[in-house]
Amino acid sequence: MSALIVEQSIFSEANIVKKTPTKAIFRCPIQTVDEVNQNNRMYPSSVLSEGMGSCEGRIKKRAFYSELDHPLPTGSDQVDGIRQTTVSLKEVSHIIRAYEFNGNMLMGEMETTSTPNGNILLGLLNDKTGVGFSMRGLAELERLEDHNVVKSPLTVIAFDAVSMPSHKSAVVDF
Repeated sequence: MSALIVEQSIFSEANIVKKTPTKAIFRCPIQTVDEVNQNNRMYPSSVLSEGMGSCEGRIKKRAFYSELDHPLPTGSDQVDGIRQTTVSLKEVSHIIRAYEFNGNMLMGEMETTSTPNGNILLGLLNDKTGVGFSMRGLAELERLEDHNVVKSPLTVIAFDAVSMPSHKSAVVDF
């Protein structure tokens, strides 16, 4: 049975590719590969590559949405299950435009949206704050003695903007 995976991001410097008064396109690390993170999970490069490959259609359609913060639990298992595995359009703050692997890092190129949450994220980037990114996804875990290994298939739901990521390097660090 697949489990919901919620990761925290990495703190690292964002490279602002393009900026206008109402939008920013930026690049930064969003996930580590082949390394145990603070949640004691390790993402093998083959699993993460396959998971990201399945996102290509959403990237081409500019529909790889992500939110400002992870959804908060409501206390209802049914509502929470749906909410954790669905991106709410009213909560969208940015889209993933492209990605690439660079060593043990998954790098994302992201664009803020013209939504209220996109404007908040743009403000945080303009203020040079340490915004992080955290993956929401579904996969099975192989439980080892000291950590869990994420198994294929990995369904990537989003890379939400967060304040406390589990991957120390998945953060915009100005």
